[in-house]
Amino acid sequence: TTIDNAEADNPIDALNGSFSTRVLLGRRDDEVLEVYARTLIELICRRVPEPCPLLLSISIREHSNEMFRGILREIEEHRVW
Repeated sequence: TTIDNAEADNPIDALNGSFSTRVLLGRRDDEVLEVYARTLIELICRRVPEPCPLLLSISIREHSNEMFRGILREIEEHRVW
């Protein structure tokens, strides 16, 4: 399990800005998990009127494009934010 913090660098203009992620706990050597965190914060910031920082706990045994697309579909469908 890895816990990442993800947030817009400029919260006032989160839709057009850049995003930062950092590992708070867990694997710091897995760049894929940081890509997942950044993709998730972008997805949520595009749909939330006032985006705020996001704390993510990511626990994945094996990475695959299909698995991550499935996670994105589930998050989008259920709008967990």
